[in-house]
Amino acid sequence: MEVKDRPIEELVAGDNFRRSIMPRADAWNGPAPLWHGWALMDAFLAGIDHARQQATKT
Repeated sequence: MEVKDRPIEELVAGDNFRRSIMPRADAWNGPAPLWHGWALMDAFLAGIDHARQQATKT
């Protein structure tokens, strides 16, 4: 599912997750953590997709 097709609630949840783990970053480059926020957002949304697929199998 493309980002543009997702409900806003999923995008807000993904952003909240990304923001919640920022304080736990292993290292920082100035004000930014040494990981890519988009990768975490993609992983979070993939988790939603996986859970949705599993729910339809049962």
